[in-house]
Amino acid sequence: MKIGLLLFLLVIPVFAETAFDGKLTFTAPAGFRLMTAEEISHKFPSSNAPQVVYTNETLSCSIALTHSKSRLAPDKLSAFMNFLESSLRRQPGLEMTSSERIELAGVGWGRLIFISQAVDQKVRNEMLATPLEGRALLVNLNCTTKDYPSYRKSLDFCRESFRIQ
Repeated sequence: MKIGLLLFLLVIPVFAETAFDGKLTFTAPAGFRLMTAEEISHKFPSSNAPQVVYTNETLSCSIALTHSKSRLAPDKLSAFMNFLESSLRRQPGLEMTSSERIELAGVGWGRLIFISQAVDQKVRNEMLATPLEGRALLVNLNCTTKDYPSYRKSLDFCRESFRIQ
C-alpha cells in the first residue's frame, strides 16, 4: 500500500510556471494565479512595478518577478546586493532579517529577507537576485506576517524550484 501511494505521488504532474520567454521556470504554490495588470498597479504603485506577479486569492501573498533594465554581471552580484541592502535599510521602519548568498540549481543568487510596513500591516519579503542575460532578475516572495506561517512551506518550495534556462 505504501509503495503504491509513493508511486502515485511520484507521477503526479508538476506544472512549472515560466516567465521571460521561458528563461525562468518555477513552481508556484497551489492556488496561486497570475495577478491582473490592474491588481499589479494597485499593489505595486511605483514606476518599478514587476512585470509578472503570481498571487493567492486574497492578494496577501505574492511572487513578483522583474527582469530589470539594470546591468548585472555574475561577478558584480555581491556589490549589487550590498547596494540593494543599503537602499532598503534607509526605509523607515524596515527590519532587515537576513542577507546572504545562496545557490539554486547551480546558480548563485543574492537573498535579502526583511519585514516592511504596508499601509495596514507588516509584510515579510524575501528578495532574490541573480543575473539573467546581463541584467538583474529580481524575485520577491512576499506575504503578510499574519498569513506567512500558513504559506511558509509552499514559498520555500517555490524558491527552491527556480531554474534559469
